Amino acid sequence: MLSFYISRNFRTFSGISQKQAADTILDTLHNARNSIIISQSHDIYENLAFEDWLYKNCDLDDKDSSFLLIWYNGPSVVIGRFQNPWIECSVDFCNANGISIVRRNSGGGTVYHDFGNLNFSFFKPPNNYNRKKNLEFLCESIRRRWHINLRVSERDDILCNEQYKISGTASKIGRTNTYHHCTILVKADELKLRKALHRELESITSKATSSTRAKVINLNSISADIDTLKVVKAVTDYYKLIHEVEDKNLLCLRPNELICPGYESIKENLQSWKWLFGGTPEFKVTRSFKMSSLNSSQTKSNPSCEIVLTVNKENYTVH
Repeated sequence: MLSFYISRNFRTFSGISQKQAADTILDTLHNARNSIIISQSHDIYENLAFEDWLYKNCDLDDKDSSFLLIWYNGPSVVIGRFQNPWIECSVDFCNANGISIVRRNSGGGTVYHDFGNLNFSFFKPPNNYNRKKNLEFLCESIRRRWHINLRVSERDDILCNEQYKISGTASKIGRTNTYHHCTILVKADELKLRKALHRELESITSKATSSTRAKVINLNSISADIDTLKVVKAVTDYYKLIHEVEDKNLLCLRPNELICPGYESIKENLQSWKWLFGGTPEFKVTRSFKMSSLNSSQTKSNPSCEIVLTVNKENYTVH
C-alpha cells in the first residue's frame, strides 16, 4: 500500500501523545492562514467522516484562509446525497468483490475510488468559493510537470484531450464554511470501475439525481511516468507556492475521536443501512412476467402480469 508521507516537511506527530497531537492539530486548523492536510486513512468511511467533521467544525467565515485535504481509499463506490444506489451501481458486484458503497453528504454524481484514484477537498470561506478556480489549479499542477492537455468543462469536469473525463466534482456550501471535492483518476482499475458502475436495474423510475455517464481515462495511460504519489507531490508543491503555506501547517494524520470530537458518530451514520439505502429518494420498480394460459385453446397468446413496487423513506406499496 502506498504511503502518503511524501515529504519530511510534513508533520506526522510521531513520538508525542495523542492529546498533544490533537491540541497541535486543532490549533493549526483554527489559527493557520493556509494548510494542507494529508489523511493517513485509506478507509472511505473514515475519510468522508473526517471531511464532514472539518466542514462542521472549522469556521472560515470572515477569514482570509483555506486548506486542502488530500485522501484516497480502497475500492469504493461513492454516490451523491440525492442518488439511488440501485440505479448508480451494481450492488451485487460490489458486495461480491469487497467494494464499499457509500452515500456522501454532498450532491452530484457517483464516482469510483480505489488506490489509483486521488481525492482533493478544498475548504474555503463562502465568499471565496470557486469550483472552476480549484479545478484550474489542479489542471495547472499537472500541466506544469507533464504538459498534458487538460481543461475544465462547462459541467466542472476535468477533461483530457477534449474527450476523456479524469475528474468528477461535487460540493457543499454552508454559512461559515464550504468544501469542494473532486477526484483525479491516476491509475484506477478501469475494469472494476466499469463493472461497479454498471446500471443494474433499468426498470426503475426514480426522483433521484442521475449520474451523467462519460468516457474516462487514467493519467497513467497518457504518460507512464505519472503515479499517485507524483501527482500528490505536484499538487502540494503548487498549493504551497500559490498559497504561501508554511511548513508548520503541513499535516499528516489519521482522524480519530480524540483529535475530532464527534467524528465517530458521523462515521457510524455513514456506515448505517438507514443512511445508505434508507436515504434513497422515492422510486418505483416495475417488473413484467409472462403467464401460461390455463386453457391454451382459449387464446393463442399468453397473458402477462405487471408488478409495480413503490418505495419511499417511510414505507413501500405494491400494485
